[in-house]
Amino acid sequence: MVGPGQMCCSGVPYPTDGLCQSVCDMRSDRHAKDRVASIDQDAVLEQLLSLEIREWSYREDPQHARHVGPMSQDFHSAFGVGGDDTVISQVDADGVLMASMQALHRRVEALASENEQLQEQNRDLEARVGELEAR
Repeated sequence: MVGPGQMCCSGVPYPTDGLCQSVCDMRSDRHAKDRVASIDQDAVLEQLLSLEIREWSYREDPQHARHVGPMSQDFHSAFGVGGDDTVISQVDADGVLMASMQALHRRVEALASENEQLQEQNRDLEARVGELEAR
């Protein structure tokens, strides 16, 4: 463990109000939650697609380690989750990515099905053209 003023997590400044450990498991037990609601995964994906992703370093990091991600204010504005707009909770980032992956999976499956149908139609049309040419 490290303390205030030190770096943890590969160049991430030590959190002033918490502990930095080598592993952090997010509590996700359904029995610890209330006000559980479904989300529109396609809407989450659309919000994620509009979120600007940048590369940056923390000002406090003397090594200037590079990181990639959105600004927490933009993430909070886009998704309205988390305690405040100065941090992105790992559980929220993971949830947004999981919902987006599920939406993308559905889209890929729909495109694969449509592609299969179009290929079948194309084979049928090629067979018809072959029959017409044979006449």
